[in-house]
Parts: sequence; C-alpha cells; structure tokens
Amino acid sequence: MPTDPQKILSALQQKAYTEKQINAYLKKCLKKLSFGSATDLANLSGLARWLYIFGYEEDALRVTGIINGVEFTGNFNLWSRIEVLLLLRIRILRMRGELASAEAASKKVLDAMVGHEDAFQRRLSFNWLNDASIARYANQGNEREANVGRFADLSNLIFISELGEGKTDIDGKPADVAGAEKRIAEYLAILASAK
Repeated sequence: MPTDPQKILSALQQKAYTEKQINAYLKKCLKKLSFGSATDLANLSGLARWLYIFGYEEDALRVTGIINGVEFTGNFNLWSRIEVLLLLRIRILRMRGELASAEAASKKVLDAMVGHEDAFQRRLSFNWLNDASIARYANQGNEREANVGRFADLSNLIFISELGEGKTDIDGKPADVAGAEKRIAEYLAILASAK
C-alpha cells in the first residue's frame, strides 16, 4: 500500500513555504489526490520537482515516497506521472549513496519499459527534448514559457542521467549522461531563480 499521502502533505503544509510554485501544487494535492487520476499524479510530480528545484530534497523524497506501493498496471497515461516521481526518487537516493533503494526504484521504471525497448532508446536521445521551443521562447524574451519547457525537460534529463549509463540511444550513440547532468544543473539554477 502507498504511504499515507494526507499525512505527508499536511506536514508539508505546516512548513509554510514561501515559493508560489510549491504552494500551488501543494494546494492542488491537498484538495484531491487519486492514484487513478493522471491530473492528480501530475500535480504530485510537479510538487516533488519544485521541492527538489528549491532545495527541499528531504521533502521531495517524502513526496516521491507517497507512490511507493503503486505498481505498473499497463496504463502508461498514469504510469508516466508515477515514473517522474520514481526518477526523482532514484536521483535523490543515488546522490545520497542509498544505492540499493535507488536500484529498487530503477527496477520499477525499467520493468515497465520491457517490450518497449525502442521507446526506451528514443528517450535516451536529446532529440526528445524541447530545445527548439525553449530557444524560440527565450529569443522572444518569454522566459516564463521557456521555463515551462525546462520544467518538463527536467524529468527527461533525469531519465537520461539515471538510466542511460552504458546504454545507447535510438541512433546507436552512447547516452549522453554527462551532458544530461550539465543541463540538469543549468535548468535547476534557472528554475530556482524564476519568479
């Protein structure tokens, strides 16, 4: 069974974050959180990512733990949101040196990809990213929309970084884990300073 989400979310609410991005997602999650709703799971993954972006690593890890007992049932519409939470969990655990726990979360992500090897390899390519739209919005001076693309790509970059080591992308090139790490650092800095 998943961890009690209301208990975790209520504890986060007590912290009175000043960042509007965190509060917006937290409010949505407190209002409604169903593991059968793609929208609710997207809100939960948004909350976890913003907590991570703003440096609340422990709180982000707690949020990713909410879906611990959720298993893949074949519904990729729901699973893609859960996967975002698992990828962030893998990253935080790996960076803390909790490799066995990170490996267990990795296995859940990889097990859902069995039979979808082409999709997995496609996702290891930077061609999957929103670079063109981010550049277009940035050139127009629309950082808000550029940041929407960066926020979305953060999970894709974490996918490459955490699952790409020693693997090749759809074009047969080694996954650019170092490039993904560089871009993650860049995006975290930009998003953390966004208004």
